Amino acid sequence: MANLRAPQPSNLTRLQHMLIAGAVTVGAFGYVGYYGYEMNKALIAIGKDLQKAPRIHKGQTSTWAKVLGTSTPLSTSVKCGFDQKCSPWFNETLKLRVDPDNKNYVLMFLFLMSAFAWRKVPSSLVRKDPGQGKWAGLDDHRIHEAVVAKVTGKLKKLEARQDRTNPRSLYIGHFVPWTTDGFHWKQTHLGMLRKRDRNEHVMIVGASGSGKTRGIFRQNIVLDAVNGNTSIVYDLKWPQMDSGFADLALYWKKRGRPVYVFAPFNETSMRLPLLSGIDTLDEALKLARAVIAPPEYKDETGAHYKDNERRALAAMILAIAQSPTPTMKELQRLGQMNASEIESWYKRQQNIEIKQALKAMFDKRVDQISDTLAGVMNKLQIFYNDNVSRATTGGNNPDEIIDLEKIFREGGLLIIGIESKYLQSGEGEILLQLIKRRIDKALMDVADASPGGALPVPATYYLDELPGLGRLPNLDKQLAQWRSKNVSMMLGVQNTEQGAMVYGEQYWLSMTTGNIGTRLFFIRGTTQDDAKKLSDEIGEYTVDVETVSRSQHAMFGSPWSTEARKGTSQKVDKLPLLSPEEIKRYPRNIAVVFPKGQNPMLVVTPAIDSPDLVLATPDGKEFRVRNQLYHLWRDTMGKMTAADIEREGAALIDSMGVQYAPGMGPEPIKAAPEYWQDWLGMMLEEGALARIQENDNKVKIMIQRHSLPEQLQQQRDLDYFIGCGWLNPSANEKELTITQAGLDTAGRHLRSSLQDFVIRGPALYWARTHKDQVRGYPGGPTDHGEAIYTHETLTIPTSVAEELYGVVPDLPRREIDGKPYVEIPLSDPKAINDALSRVTGKGKRSKDSQDEAPHDDPATPARPAGDAVSVEDNLTRLLNQPAVPDAPAPAAPPPATQPASAAAAAAVSAEMPEAAPTTTEVATEEPAAPEAPSDPNDDFLSAVSG
Repeated sequence: MANLRAPQPSNLTRLQHMLIAGAVTVGAFGYVGYYGYEMNKALIAIGKDLQKAPRIHKGQTSTWAKVLGTSTPLSTSVKCGFDQKCSPWFNETLKLRVDPDNKNYVLMFLFLMSAFAWRKVPSSLVRKDPGQGKWAGLDDHRIHEAVVAKVTGKLKKLEARQDRTNPRSLYIGHFVPWTTDGFHWKQTHLGMLRKRDRNEHVMIVGASGSGKTRGIFRQNIVLDAVNGNTSIVYDLKWPQMDSGFADLALYWKKRGRPVYVFAPFNETSMRLPLLSGIDTLDEALKLARAVIAPPEYKDETGAHYKDNERRALAAMILAIAQSPTPTMKELQRLGQMNASEIESWYKRQQNIEIKQALKAMFDKRVDQISDTLAGVMNKLQIFYNDNVSRATTGGNNPDEIIDLEKIFREGGLLIIGIESKYLQSGEGEILLQLIKRRIDKALMDVADASPGGALPVPATYYLDELPGLGRLPNLDKQLAQWRSKNVSMMLGVQNTEQGAMVYGEQYWLSMTTGNIGTRLFFIRGTTQDDAKKLSDEIGEYTVDVETVSRSQHAMFGSPWSTEARKGTSQKVDKLPLLSPEEIKRYPRNIAVVFPKGQNPMLVVTPAIDSPDLVLATPDGKEFRVRNQLYHLWRDTMGKMTAADIEREGAALIDSMGVQYAPGMGPEPIKAAPEYWQDWLGMMLEEGALARIQENDNKVKIMIQRHSLPEQLQQQRDLDYFIGCGWLNPSANEKELTITQAGLDTAGRHLRSSLQDFVIRGPALYWARTHKDQVRGYPGGPTDHGEAIYTHETLTIPTSVAEELYGVVPDLPRREIDGKPYVEIPLSDPKAINDALSRVTGKGKRSKDSQDEAPHDDPATPARPAGDAVSVEDNLTRLLNQPAVPDAPAPAAPPPATQPASAAAAAAVSAEMPEAAPTTTEVATEEPAAPEAPSDPNDDFLSAVSG
């Protein structure tokens, strides 16, 4: 049998012990001297009496001194004590005078105390009990640093100062104090670590159902809402309310704190652009390393080729991030190209940095290039999901984008909600890693821009079910460095083997033992290996072991047999405080916490929304533990039931998503081909000066760059279209050619509209550049003007028509204020062409009047034979002089920096080559003027008709 023996360290120093032992020894010897003095005094007095006392000896009267043959009183007393006849009287007299029996007892006691005092003097050789472990108790010297308990004296002042500079902010459970008598389950105290301990990060290990999510994670997220902190929550159980974090959005909202939800698989999710902020190759390389992750702390097989792959991917990422369509879907489009297509794309790039990064890729064989592209496609297949593509793209509405920098500056709750079904095959891991990388970048940007290089508001990453996120790159470095950024991480795993499986045993061991300040193990459901590790880490305790041995006759033995033997022995030994066998019997909601600088603490973890916890202890007793944080939940949520919370929480989450008008869906995510079609649609709507060239059944359309609307002259867009091979600039960059590839990408209907655009484009261009003179044109005057714009018709003076086309087309004419006008049917290019043919004998699209010059040669074509002025000649002249003497065409505006307006989306629906015929109606639709009866244009035309 073994009994716990509590170590009793002395409160005195070795010198103090020696002084005490010396004092007791001096006292003992002093008493010996006093005793000797009293004895000597008594013997002398007895001797004097004996010298005077008569004694009859041999018939004669004498004295005891003469009889004993002594001359001094002392010698007389001594000899009397040894004389047979004198000693009885001597002993009786000595007892009466000295009382030696009692004095002997005192003397024995003093010498025993002296011996004991010297025995208690600590040896200069340090000796320890074999077991030094113990559970944390309220009598521990530094327990006040981890537990909310009453303190007095100097500690009270220290607590008040730390509450101001280093407040308590990390909940670790309700602490159960321990003494040598056992655990005191009815005396629990709130376990709260301070901010500095929190920033050293926390790891929670607990099997499924042990209570780590409801017992630790949720309480700390609630405390963040109360304390004004920032919480970044990765919820892989989304949108569960009972065992996840979705209902905490309602709690934060009720406390008036900002809440953001990013659920990329939901079609109404807010947006988090993954390519935002990538404006250098270095930033693109960081993203490429997240997609093609290199191994950490070991050499990579084929490192040179892998680095080339990452640089090639980074170049494509940078090109797309700087493109008009910065989406992962566009990256997929590039990955779908074959080797020759991607090489052509590479050669057309305008950014030298991108070309240099891609150069090494084409030193490979064709099959190796194809393998690289296929690898990128496999990594990014999650973005085939339309909802994910939309949620990870910026879009045109800034209100739909989550402002990460604002969250880290001002605080708030950000929930990353991923349904577990999307993580089963591992496809969602790359998405989670890219999301975390984007959040990390925003964190570092805000921290670097803040005083001291730390976030102004404390932030915590809650990574429950950490292995479900896959292997996060450089996690150990973040744990080591982010403490100084005012950032903490709370990591949750089901067992240590799970973490070692994802990160590697050595990496996981190094990360969790060196960079984690507080570790918390839920006892229930612990694996056998974790149980042994947990038992070893809790430690061993010193015990007094009593060994009983018995022996008796093998057959007829009895306790009274002469052969029966019984013996007992005792020794000091050590045993585990909590053995692996005991661990198996522990109930849920009980955990062991290992804070820095503390003995292991036993805690219980009631749920935040429960007022108490009925706890069944390992020895079978039941106790009710009061939840000391429940008031935070009750005061905010009131008497809401679980059903009420689930209903209101779901409604809140729905309201936080992107809201669409009835019958409207989310904005489609456009890759470069769709954006190209929108760009062409806007050009068809706004007008420009263009000419057409046909060679060997191939059509090219040349556009004067300065005649394009300002929003279509963005250098970013033009460079990307040139890189895709859809546009080709002339040598002097004044003219842009829509190539055959651009026409093929535009689709059949847009291609047809573009050929007609050569006819109607000049009229639209004139109306746009002279809108202050065109009545009814959007943004123009409503009651006066030189020309009139109505639905699908432009009424202009015949002089302007002759300036535009070289002749006045044979179209309906009117006279207004004595001036002749002609009506140009903008929606019917064929009618315009036929009208020109009737006047000139040649239509603008007649083949014998086409410009045969190369597409990059801006030279004016020769005038055709005949008396009539060629339309092409007149257009060339128009491109080189003002359209109207009193309203010269504006010079080419500088390249715009803003994206094309949303009107492009309305001009033509997104379409790939050979799209459905419905595109024709949208592509050729012209902006309609209001058709109210009081339209001043209609009244004016009626007045002058006939």
